[in-house]
Amino acid sequence: MLASEVRSLLTVVADPKADIVSLTCAASQLLSTALESDVSERQAALEQLAGVFANSSGTRATCLAVICGALVEHGCPADSLASPLFLRIGELLPQVIELYDQCTAQLHNATSESDHDDSETQFLTVLEQHRGTFPALYAAWHDLDRFAPAIIAVLSTSPQWRNMAHCFQQPLKHIMDRHQAARWLVRLLAVVEGRLLLIEPATLTGWQARMSGIADNYQLQTLLLVALHDNTSSVPVPPSAIAVDVARGIGPQQSPDEVSGRWDFFSWQAVQPALQLPPHEHPLAHKYKILDAGLPAEIPSFAGQHVLLLGPRTQCPRWVSQRPFGHLKADLHYECALSPASCREWLQRMHQQNLHA
Repeated sequence: MLASEVRSLLTVVADPKADIVSLTCAASQLLSTALESDVSERQAALEQLAGVFANSSGTRATCLAVICGALVEHGCPADSLASPLFLRIGELLPQVIELYDQCTAQLHNATSESDHDDSETQFLTVLEQHRGTFPALYAAWHDLDRFAPAIIAVLSTSPQWRNMAHCFQQPLKHIMDRHQAARWLVRLLAVVEGRLLLIEPATLTGWQARMSGIADNYQLQTLLLVALHDNTSSVPVPPSAIAVDVARGIGPQQSPDEVSGRWDFFSWQAVQPALQLPPHEHPLAHKYKILDAGLPAEIPSFAGQHVLLLGPRTQCPRWVSQRPFGHLKADLHYECALSPASCREWLQRMHQQNLHA
């Protein structure tokens, strides 16, 4: 049944007279049928459609990318889609950057201060002015937007694809202040896999953990609460089961359940001579506090691993459970507890490093 819908869609794609309505209708029918098909049928459909996507352009490429991305979100391995999609992004980015640079230069070269406006609205106005002059660049700008859901679907499936796409991070950062899809892709590519050292200086307790797929520090704190509840006596009451599923990427993307935070996060540079954190109102506490809305990738490293120092929660004690990426699985794997002596040794090393900085 699904194979028949694939053939119908590809017939429409191959028809040069087919319009967006015909493409949308065929795509909707295929996706509806795919939801009722087994994994092997969906995988066969993805492989066939991804092959056609590699040689398509314009609206047809957009349509195929959307369908392929949806199939990946519903459990199909991304192998057949990743390569042609990454090749397409590699072709688009130089054109998008060229248009971005031209629009930015025009804004900066405004003849008067009153004309000089770096707002999003003004940038979009300048962007539209280039539509007729540079149609290929303009099309590339919007193609990056249209392909973004499929790219996010692929990058959400495994660290392997995120590592392969890391070459796009710097070009995307170049345009992210004006390109919404670029902002999301930069954020997803910043997701780190690796060890995390956590120490609470006030109690000289600490833990070694490994994080994977965690996209922001709200999500990190939720998973930390769960890991310590399951493995230690430090957290007597964990977040709700629904909130935990949201954070792990195995439940809905958000829920009304709230999470009660326990700690403020600080970078390792915050440690003081007494091996404690600075007082809450001290300038150094503000300087080295790590924001909840920040990214785990931004947590400074010490001795080859990311390090968090934990202090008492001082503001925004509760938040609604949600995660930035719907299909990105996340985990904080508890490895072991540290002894007080080990915590003290780590803090001393950090303080010594501060003295020599």
